[in-house]
Amino acid sequence: MYVLITCPHGNRWLNDVIASYIGENIYKELEHEPNISCEVLVNTLPRSFGDMNRSETLGTPYRNSIEESLNEKPVILIDIHGFPDSTGSPFKGYDIVVLISYPEQKEMATRYFNILRNITKDSDLKLGLMPATAENSVVKQALEHRIPAVLIEHNESGSPELFAKIHAKAIKVIEKWGF
Repeated sequence: MYVLITCPHGNRWLNDVIASYIGENIYKELEHEPNISCEVLVNTLPRSFGDMNRSETLGTPYRNSIEESLNEKPVILIDIHGFPDSTGSPFKGYDIVVLISYPEQKEMATRYFNILRNITKDSDLKLGLMPATAENSVVKQALEHRIPAVLIEHNESGSPELFAKIHAKAIKVIEKWGF
């Protein structure tokens, strides 16, 4: 089973400071799993070069690498983001938020959310499932390839290692039971 992890705002000092750590740790958690192949694509350019999950960045080297990977037909694309736990964030108070970016993605986002909820049911983590407030053309790009895709926001005051372990468990559930 091939899984594609994207971190379009992976510059650790400027954007979504937790995102690339989560992606890299998911890879580490899964690298010895015999039936799971995981690829992590991290964009390290600052947002001043373009918001890499918006349609205006189609055709850039980062987005072209996503397109090449989607042609390999992953079972799922997981788009990893981070958010500051500040008063202005719509995700304040949450640890992990699964976003519904498009109507045709609602069922898969809900399914992934339920997997996360089952994994974390005995923890103090607060999970959310809510509509996205902006387009995400990475998710749209995957959907155009008929590949399930989920957009996940993570509280930057949380543990990237813990978040990665949770996603790795979710991927193992998908590998065992399907998506």
